[in-house]
Amino acid sequence: MLNLQEFIDTDIERLASTMLDNLAANEVRVFLWHHKLSRPDIQKYADICVSAEEKGGLSNICDKRFVEKVSVRVILYKLLGKGVRICYNENGAPYLSNKQYYISISHTDGHFVLSFSHRKHGIDIERWNSTAKRVSKMFATEQEVAALVDTRTITDEDEKAFCTIWSAKEAIYKSHDLEELSFRDGILLKKDAFSNLIAKVSYKEATFHDTIGYRLLPDCVLTICLPASV
Repeated sequence: MLNLQEFIDTDIERLASTMLDNLAANEVRVFLWHHKLSRPDIQKYADICVSAEEKGGLSNICDKRFVEKVSVRVILYKLLGKGVRICYNENGAPYLSNKQYYISISHTDGHFVLSFSHRKHGIDIERWNSTAKRVSKMFATEQEVAALVDTRTITDEDEKAFCTIWSAKEAIYKSHDLEELSFRDGILLKKDAFSNLIAKVSYKEATFHDTIGYRLLPDCVLTICLPASV
């Protein structure tokens, strides 16, 4: 069973490393910073919180990406200090330079999330929008739509359901870090008797079964996948 502990706070100054001291094996700790700072506004944070090794890679990126990357590094700095960097493997998945924890990163329209666990996991945050419903055939099967979405009416709740399906599959994809895993054919979602999201992940000759935790926030959905232990 997924043992999920979540911490969400909009005040970055209140984050403290003690929140990670007693992180259990089956837990994911989530830290979210919500702000609307521009690149010039957040530059002062970059000067303090971004390591010298990373600063060079931030100088030539667009404003949106700069704000995203610096925001996540501010959270990391507040938790673990400046000596720990975020690195990326050959598939683009993030990891800590000291490998103290597994991490996952996500951001959407002013929401910036960094999560920690002693196990591989994936996290995603998506702002409520109609895009997922419009392109749902690209990532959701008819079986999933019938099981998870009320298609008899076109409502905001339907759009939220499609957005949640997309976000869950993003979190699953990140948690497994499998190159070319198909969202539509490789990840199949359903709900159990307790309305938990359950995923069957098929990749080449392997099959995995995951539980996805999710939180429906006022303006976005947050999903977390902690794969079953092998």
